[in-house]
Amino acid sequence: MSAHPEPAAPVASKSARRSLSDFLRRNRQRVLVEWEHALGLVPAAALLDRRELREHMPALMDRLQEIAEVPEASEPADVHGRHAVERLREGFSLEQVAWEYTALRSVLLRLAEQDGAKLGPGALVLLNDAIDQSVVHAISGYHRARVRMLEALDRIAREGLLAEAHSLDALLHRLLGVILNSAEAVDTAVFFLCEGDSLVMRAAVGLEHELESRFVLPIGGGFAGTVARTREPLFTPSAETDPRVANPLLRLRGVKALYGLPLLYGDELIGVAKMGSRTVSDFPAEDRLILKSAVERAAAFIAHKRVAEERELFLHVLGHDLRSPLHGVVLHTQLLKRQEHSPAAARTLDRVLSAAERMDRLIGDMTDFTQTRLTGTLPLKREKLDLGDLLEQIVLENKTRGGRELRMVRVGDVAGQWDRARLVRLVVNLVNNAFAYGDPSTPVDLHVEGEDGTVVLRVHNEGPPIPAKVRAHLFEAFSRGAKGVGTGLGLYIVQQTAHAHGGHVDVDSAAGRGTTFCVRLPRHAKL
Repeated sequence: MSAHPEPAAPVASKSARRSLSDFLRRNRQRVLVEWEHALGLVPAAALLDRRELREHMPALMDRLQEIAEVPEASEPADVHGRHAVERLREGFSLEQVAWEYTALRSVLLRLAEQDGAKLGPGALVLLNDAIDQSVVHAISGYHRARVRMLEALDRIAREGLLAEAHSLDALLHRLLGVILNSAEAVDTAVFFLCEGDSLVMRAAVGLEHELESRFVLPIGGGFAGTVARTREPLFTPSAETDPRVANPLLRLRGVKALYGLPLLYGDELIGVAKMGSRTVSDFPAEDRLILKSAVERAAAFIAHKRVAEERELFLHVLGHDLRSPLHGVVLHTQLLKRQEHSPAAARTLDRVLSAAERMDRLIGDMTDFTQTRLTGTLPLKREKLDLGDLLEQIVLENKTRGGRELRMVRVGDVAGQWDRARLVRLVVNLVNNAFAYGDPSTPVDLHVEGEDGTVVLRVHNEGPPIPAKVRAHLFEAFSRGAKGVGTGLGLYIVQQTAHAHGGHVDVDSAAGRGTTFCVRLPRHAKL
């Protein structure tokens, strides 16, 4: 059913129809030339070549001719809707599309005045009614396509932002899900990414899912490789018979329409998107526009994510490479401390060891951060561990700092299966945070208590509450408090460590109560 009421065809005499038909046939080429000249005044038209500007004009004139000649001819929306969608793709605004038809009307009426055989009132009514119907269909098609395009772009942006903290593969699957749902006829969608001179199928939804990460093409080979080589869209109405299609699954499963688009970010080719359908042999212009727009937006998210992952991988490797010489510095400094030294030399060694240990913690935070960004979680080496014993060791090493006391209370059974090194970093980060932001005249308290299946750790400090605007982003990477202390990764690592163990961390902070971080850890890994 049409989205808008179909205007009733005007009642026109045979002579009026014949007069209009003769006029249109006689002036066809002149109308096209003058209409094209008028469109040159539209800013968006300056970016088009002559073929793109004139592409649908002859078909639109043909429809006017049909209406003039055949009383029963109804004006199908397809010609004008397709024309409007192409204009949307080319950058025309809705007002410019409407003005295009205004220009056509002006050209026709002006030529009608100049024509030797004047058009009578009946023919003029018929002409104006045909143009009005064309405008209605064009505006309707433009609006529908624009709404669909904006909805697809919004979904791409939303999924791209939601996947920001996850891996590239997770992002690719989220984006493909949007693309698959953007056009009803699409039932397979794939992302190939460039790796050297090859294209690797990194993500697939629908028919080709089983080939994910295992299907590789040379750039220039196959359907997707051709898209990569030319950097231009490519379409085939029959994937099952097209020799450029290298994937046998597409033939076996009877894929008809296949549409490939380059993933471009600026001048850089990052891959190819491919969409197919088993039900249609062509994608309508509106669907192609939606898919192209969604893929263009997706390319930006993919490019940013790839750069981020490459940077994070570099930092991860760098962190590991820095640790070996740093551990050598710590080891030799500890050996030197065992020897007799002057008080000044002993203080110097203490400062060197303290700086090296601080650097080790910073490198640890950096490698943990990159690990979570690359894989979405922290790897664990679980062992049987008494959290109370671990806390006692940390308290012993930090009994007093700057004149402040670190105190501990343990209640019940606090043993479980956890990663020792990661829990040490979790506790140390919370203790450092409490010393940095708490009231310097009050102690920091650790309280650990066993519950059924869970051990709860609380780290408390007195002092002013955490401001609401800081609290909203407290566990985000590189988020720092008002004092700007540290790298901003400490609490992020705390949260990621808790999540990796299947637990979580909360904070309570209010005037008069101080600040308490509460970490809940399941005793054992969840199966």
